[in-house]
Amino acid sequence: MYRYNHGTYSAGRLMMGTRCGDIDGGAITYIMKKEGLTPDEMSTLLNKKSGVLGMFEKSSDMRELEDAVARGEERAILTENMYFYRITKYIGAYAAAMGGVDVILFTGGVGEIRLQPVQVSARHWASWA
Repeated sequence: MYRYNHGTYSAGRLMMGTRCGDIDGGAITYIMKKEGLTPDEMSTLLNKKSGVLGMFEKSSDMRELEDAVARGEERAILTENMYFYRITKYIGAYAAAMGGVDVILFTGGVGEIRLQPVQVSARHWASWA
């Protein structure tokens, strides 16, 4: 049995470079009303202006985030902590749903660029599993 985290709706998975990841559906309509956004504008916000970019406020590039964390930038540290928290949450949820895991495979930017920190996050999860 396997599970992959790549749904058709960007608000229902991990936070990505510009995509928000998990979000309460009620928050979407609240933001639309409060900010006077059209459905297309809300889609742009959720898919192109959120995630790492929305939290870090400088870039969606994980290398830039990592450099800022190394410099001790508070916003970068918060963004990285949220990013790792969400990865850890998904690992735990999938492991519970599947009754354990044999392999965890990270692909895309997470697997290519952020392998070492993600391994640390995964080891943190595994320490209590």
